[in-house]
Amino acid sequence: MPASELAAARAEIAKLQRVLGKKTLENEILKEAVEYVAEKSGLRARPCCPGTTSENWSADDGAGALACARPDWAR
Repeated sequence: MPASELAAARAEIAKLQRVLGKKTLENEILKEAVEYVAEKSGLRARPCCPGTTSENWSADDGAGALACARPDWAR
């Protein structure tokens, strides 16, 4: 492998690691924000997959106002 290709690959890896670090931090901040809002408002998030926290869960049972962000096909 030529030195120029190796340097380019290492630069790309470093860039991807920075992006991953930023996204990880963003995810942690958003999780904390959801927890904070839930504590302040008394709301609880609905489970993404029915049956994960309640066997009788349904979309219109009023389980909480925080909707799952995953699309239907990913559930």
